[in-house]
Amino acid sequence: MTMQELRGLNANARLGPCPLVAHAITAEFRSATEDVDDEEREYLALMLAAQESLCMIATTNGEPCRVVVSADVDDEFVSARSGAATAVEVSVEISLRQCSSVHVDDDAAKTAVSAAATSMARSMVSSDTPHGDFASMVSAVDLDDHELLWFATQEIPDLLS
Repeated sequence: MTMQELRGLNANARLGPCPLVAHAITAEFRSATEDVDDEEREYLALMLAAQESLCMIATTNGEPCRVVVSADVDDEFVSARSGAATAVEVSVEISLRQCSSVHVDDDAAKTAVSAAATSMARSMVSSDTPHGDFASMVSAVDLDDHELLWFATQEIPDLLS
């Protein structure tokens, strides 16, 4: 998501409207990553969600801060979508109570995130690169040195102030 959407979550105590674009450990992803444990799978899904956040920043000219919210959703409301092996759609709104954590960039990452979003926006305008091909869009900008920070959902108001 974006910082604007995080503000909406804070104000409304829910994520919506549906369908929601998300990332999860899908059966396809589990099969493709047999050699890693669930903790590493969760980290990889988090990083793919962060790339999706960067794409949203690029397309909306949003604040240069990647945002990922982790939530627990029943499998019956989650379906695979095209793109990354972790790409899913959620067919129900998610309440703030279902959210377990928020992951955001720190202030030191803003310059790199801004540069990556600008590079991605140029690539999307100048080519037919699909949104899912993140690696080619941000190859000129390295975000590997900028880990997302973990926050409890109770800290969202502080993140937004």
